[in-house]
Amino acid sequence: MPPYAVLQRTHLGDTWERILFRTRMLVPGDDPLRMVDGIIGPSLLPGDIIIVSSRAVSACQGRLLPASLKVRPLSRVLSGLLAKAGTPAAMSNSTVLEAALQQTGTVPVLTATLSATFSRYQSSGGSLTRQAKVAGLIRLGGEDDLSVYAGKLALPPEQPERLANSIWKRTGYRAAIVSVNGTGVVTVVGLSHGLSPHMISMLMLDNPLGHGQQQTPVA
Repeated sequence: MPPYAVLQRTHLGDTWERILFRTRMLVPGDDPLRMVDGIIGPSLLPGDIIIVSSRAVSACQGRLLPASLKVRPLSRVLSGLLAKAGTPAAMSNSTVLEAALQQTGTVPVLTATLSATFSRYQSSGGSLTRQAKVAGLIRLGGEDDLSVYAGKLALPPEQPERLANSIWKRTGYRAAIVSVNGTGVVTVVGLSHGLSPHMISMLMLDNPLGHGQQQTPVA
């Protein structure tokens, strides 16, 4: 399949080309490994790195919840406390926090909230950092999103590290699964052996994969 667009970015004096590929709309049940292999396999050159959108993987895995899920009073209270404590914005969204609670359990979030409330920006044993990361990876689809995401909460993909390494083993090319939020924060969710997460983050900082109707989940 021919590339959809080629965007350049310079990092540490080297110029990288991010070659974007369009796909059909990905839905639950699609195989991300087969999708990557079929779409960009013929276009790969030595030294290339395969980048896949975290949210696209979540869609393939059926990791989507209705944004109208019932938010318990506990989630509203905890999100308010976390907002006052200066935690990441995702944690102050009661709907996102409700989804995070369902994914990670109540006790760790409650412990982290109490710690953040009393020590403001500090967490106990890294628990707040872990919960913030989970919440930050939960994406709320907006009106300009593809229909598969609109009105849905996309949960973090399952076993992204395993998928990245499976892509590497199948194609011979290193791979990364990434998430970029609306404020340009890159989270490397899964990484095959030998790649630098810092380098991948720098290369994806401007989110070439896009947020809306581009249907370009692979580069």
